[in-house]
Amino acid sequence: MKHNVAEKTFVMRFSHPWGVFVMEGGPHGVNRIHLPAPNTVHDVCALLTSLERPLPGWPTRLYHTLHRYFSGERTDFRGIPVDLSSGTEFQKQVWRTAREIPYGHTVSYRALAVRAGFSPSHARAVAQALARNPIPLLIPCHRVI
Repeated sequence: MKHNVAEKTFVMRFSHPWGVFVMEGGPHGVNRIHLPAPNTVHDVCALLTSLERPLPGWPTRLYHTLHRYFSGERTDFRGIPVDLSSGTEFQKQVWRTAREIPYGHTVSYRALAVRAGFSPSHARAVAQALARNPIPLLIPCHRVI
């Protein structure tokens, strides 16, 4: 993945006992979070060496919010802007709706489909949209069962 300085992208690392999380974003918000996984080590290293240019404001809030989250504090990521431009209109609607699920709550795929303005029969499509979630934690797909 190439990063263009003209696009004012940023890359931020967050170290945790589970591994290194890598966040990417730009002027419109976070657009990807890479979760720690053995098969992504090479990609993460390439990403980190490509560009590290923090933007003022919300990247710092994201870092501190993640720190609180992984320290066990109840956190709300909804104040962190996200850039959903990589998704289809359907995916973006599902992701926006999933983002509103409160901490400590779960919903079914069927219920999320209805909340997003679709029919209950769209439950499988909602599951597929969440499987392509580029911003885990900020879009809490783990709250959908």
